[in-house]
This record gives sequence, structure tokens and C-alpha cells, in this order.
Amino acid sequence: MPVTVLDVAPARSRHSRRVLTDVSTVTVPNPLIRLLDITPGAIFESQNALGVLIAENAYDPARERAFRILGYRERSVKELRDKLSDDGYPDVTVEKVVLRLLELDLLNDERFALHLISTRRASHVGGVRIKRDLLRAGIDTEVAQRLLETGHEPHQELESARRVLRGKRASTAREGQKLVARLIRRGFSIETARKVVAEPPDHSDNDTSM
Repeated sequence: MPVTVLDVAPARSRHSRRVLTDVSTVTVPNPLIRLLDITPGAIFESQNALGVLIAENAYDPARERAFRILGYRERSVKELRDKLSDDGYPDVTVEKVVLRLLELDLLNDERFALHLISTRRASHVGGVRIKRDLLRAGIDTEVAQRLLETGHEPHQELESARRVLRGKRASTAREGQKLVARLIRRGFSIETARKVVAEPPDHSDNDTSM
């Protein structure tokens, strides 16, 4: 049964449009809106035929969109997949693009994870928060834990927490609780936070003269 496009409106992603027909609503990437001339009043053979047209023409625009996304910074497979899906690209197209980028080594979860760990640690973010960020990005739990532990000793986590406090010390129990809370918000474990806050004022873990 022929379907008529009733409206083409903004979608959740600025890279796509919400296409309302007299049968249903579908999210369509902007390049395909132009390529297939999807405008109010346009008539297609059927809703299924419209979906087939979108799928048949989606690969090249999806690949170009993926290149632009990766041009900004490293992305995990899950992040890229989610962005392309949010733009309205069909699942089968998204998977084809992801597989091709993996083949080209333009998409690599372990490289992404190492980059994220490095940048977070440079900003003195704690391991608990870094691991949470990795898991949110779709990195496997065991992989995330392994990469977090590689080349990172416990004393380095303590030193990072000390740098967050910048020499601040608690003179009362209430102040100590606030400093512990500050470190926990920064992503350090409660054990690390309590240990650093409880250290004496002259404690130093930076002495490399030994």
C-alpha cells in the first residue's frame, strides 16, 4: 500500500530527521533525506519499500559519518554503534560499518580504553570512576580491570589522590568527612580516600631519593 510523507521534523539527533508517514514514524539520517528526496507529500510504494530504500543507500553515508566521529577522538565500538543508531542508520548498516572499521584498525576497544585511562589519570581521576567510564563505554569488565592494573601501582593511586587535595588537611572530623567525600566524587575508592585523608601532614610518597 502506498504511503505518503506527512511531515519531516527534527529528531533527537541533529544528524537525522523524524519522518512521519500516514502509516508510521521513522528516523532517517540527513544524507538520506536529501538523497531519496524525502519531503512532505512524497509518495513511496509502501512503508517497507521506504525502509528498503533507506537500507540500500545507507552504507556510504554511515561510513562517512563514522569517519567524522572518529576524527574527533577515539571511540569504543559501543559508542560508535550508539551514535550511528541514534542518527537513524539501520542496524545491519551499522554492523557493516563497524566491522569494516575494525578491519582497518580505525576502531579498537583496547586502544580506546588505554587512551581514556591515560587522559583520566593525567587529570587525577580515581580508578573507580575510570572503570565505571570504561564499562559505560562498553569495555568488557575483565579487560577494563586488566588495563587499569597494567603499569599502575597502588602508591600511584594514593599519590594521585594527594594531588587532588593539594595539601589540604582536616583539623576536625567533619572536615575529614568532606575531604573523603571529595575524593570519592573524584572517583577514588573509599579505602584510598580514607587512607590519604588520615595521613600525617608531613607524609610524602614522592621521595625518589631512596
